[in-house]
Amino acid sequence: MGNMQTNIMEWLRKVTNGDTKNAIAVRSDLPTSTLNRQWNDEKFSADVVISVAHAYGASPIEGLSALGVITRDDIERLRSDDALKDATDDQLLQELARRLADQHDVIVDDPASAWNMPVGVRLEPAASHDKRKGQAKGVDEEYA
Repeated sequence: MGNMQTNIMEWLRKVTNGDTKNAIAVRSDLPTSTLNRQWNDEKFSADVVISVAHAYGASPIEGLSALGVITRDDIERLRSDDALKDATDDQLLQELARRLADQHDVIVDDPASAWNMPVGVRLEPAASHDKRKGQAKGVDEEYA
């Protein structure tokens, strides 16, 4: 627990540029008594950390991580999800192509891979088309 307390105290000092507790409370629109109590106990609520972050233009996510409420893995997952949502179709396709290229040998060496299907296998279409009549029939249907 001491490590989290140290992290949050370091984060607060860095974000607030060494401002006094009173200056931080005023700028963050927090009751001075609340900030003093939490500062002296080195136990902060998420609400206080978020208020300070917003007041000082800092990342509340980083503050919550320093507080120990969320982990670095949570942050990376969020960043990854956002990157996927914000990526263009072209960026997604390029990344998919890169990953497939990286896995080429694994895919080709996998006996269950479609790349390793016997050459003599003939796949039947779901329906065939009679060009003479301009009609299609299913595998079990007669031409109409």
